Amino acid sequence: MLVVPASSRNVRLARLVTSGVGSAAGFDVDEIDDLRIAVDEVCSTLLETTAGSTLRLSFHQLGDVVTIDVTADGPPLPTDGDQGERAMLTRQILSVVVDHCQRADEGDGVRYRLVKQRSELSS
Repeated sequence: MLVVPASSRNVRLARLVTSGVGSAAGFDVDEIDDLRIAVDEVCSTLLETTAGSTLRLSFHQLGDVVTIDVTADGPPLPTDGDQGERAMLTRQILSVVVDHCQRADEGDGVRYRLVKQRSELSS
């Protein structure tokens, strides 16, 4: 688990840890890049759309599947047209780079779950 203050400076650290997790799981370079892009997008979105002061990233590997939970500890900010467009763009990006993505508002926080399966070519 990685817990960092909610700051754009710490998104780089989240991407670096994600790269290490992908590498340890046997992902190829493109799959690792996909994971990094997904984590970058989710962290950036959470920074812009929640009042959280902390980002928590939890990494799990089971066989050839990596699951990453990214949580901001603050409630969602009120939405406007720009945030609606941002959410749509985030969904589009994530649909390309991960196999599954789920967003959930959880009491006083927001969580994204990202799931990426290693391709058979990486094995």
